[in-house]
Amino acid sequence: MLRWRALGGLAAAALLGLVSPALGVDAGNRAAVGHLAARETGSLAIYYASPVLARAGERVLMPVQVVCAGSGGRACAATVTLETRVGAEPWRSTSATASPALTFDLSAPAARALASAASGSVQFVIRAVDASGKATATLPPSGEAAPLSFSVATRIPVRRIPTSPFGKVRSGVTVLSLPWGSGSMRAGLSPGRESAGVGPDSFDVDRQGRIYLLDSEQGRMAIFAAGRLVRTTALQLGTDAQVAADGNGGARVVTRSADGLLARRIGRSGEAGAASGVPGAMVDAVRTVGGRSYGLVLPLDAWVGLDGGSAPLAGLPLAAGGELLRVSRDDGIRLATSTPDGRVVDAIELRAAARVGEIALAEPDGRDGSWVVVHLWRERPMAADQYEVLHIVGTRVLASFAVADRAFTDTPPLSRFRIGGDGELYQLVSTAAGIRIVRFDLKEER
Repeated sequence: MLRWRALGGLAAAALLGLVSPALGVDAGNRAAVGHLAARETGSLAIYYASPVLARAGERVLMPVQVVCAGSGGRACAATVTLETRVGAEPWRSTSATASPALTFDLSAPAARALASAASGSVQFVIRAVDASGKATATLPPSGEAAPLSFSVATRIPVRRIPTSPFGKVRSGVTVLSLPWGSGSMRAGLSPGRESAGVGPDSFDVDRQGRIYLLDSEQGRMAIFAAGRLVRTTALQLGTDAQVAADGNGGARVVTRSADGLLARRIGRSGEAGAASGVPGAMVDAVRTVGGRSYGLVLPLDAWVGLDGGSAPLAGLPLAAGGELLRVSRDDGIRLATSTPDGRVVDAIELRAAARVGEIALAEPDGRDGSWVVVHLWRERPMAADQYEVLHIVGTRVLASFAVADRAFTDTPPLSRFRIGGDGELYQLVSTAAGIRIVRFDLKEER
């Protein structure tokens, strides 16, 4: 829900000429924008929602929308082509006129993916061209050389999310508290007039429990230990910047600029390296896995290596190889692991009595399972929302507890929770007084 609104805003900005035509393509959870291919005659933007993880026998649909702007910003007609491939078979394509209700039926290739195995995958590429043939767009930009994909599994058992009663939440322990303002021990704030204000965009925690905080309003990455400032690195940060500790005292930072996404290495002494371009228009998350850094970027709605040389991945890369797949719908979520050889294991569907928002976090627990944080909400008998924290091993939910949704500022949905390098869960909380980083002890839940 939240990501669709953000992407819609990006499309509107594209039509108004507010987004740089040099933006490339990339990644996320439920939806994605597309590559902006600008010409003197106009531009195209592709939006799509990948199935990510489909069950055998179900109808598999993929909505695709295209925003076509001709010269002067006028709407124009466009044609969309979806190319699919299963295994070593030739690419197959189907085309349709772009419309708000355009949906491609991927049931046939999904069925072929299971012809000889209990699980499989479908590769796909989306192309768009305007009526003049001059403005084109492709997701991913690499086309068939490094396509997007979704997985299909024969068996996805259904379980219930053991939802805590609304309001019965765990408090956690505050490990960092910063009031709003300017200065080393304050958090920058840009007050909103008719919307939520903007504060720190992202944070991470390393193995020593040190907190890496991106404060775009004060132009810095600040590191805190035991509630005290350890080091500050001055950075030019746009909105929705993301950080990931690298495990060696340094970090990777990705921020949005007028020319697209920029990635920097921050050394263990605080020195900022040269910026390098990352294909994409927005970044939802950054993670360091096995010594490599990855970004979940839009418009691909996929994970890409920040150092290049990797194909877009539908799921979070895992240190041992493979991916952690996740996808959410209004009534539940699906999770699975895609192994390095392409098999789908430990697939599970979790349904809730409450409405499901985004999957705020889904990461390995360092053993054989994963920690998942799901945003739940209801309208009756009284409007309420909270986060449910789940410990999942295989296809079993071993533990569950609730955490309150405390957001005074407009924190990006995937930036509110982190599993620190120390194995604990951390939450970024904002109130009218300032921000807090709260730790939840997961050892008692294992």
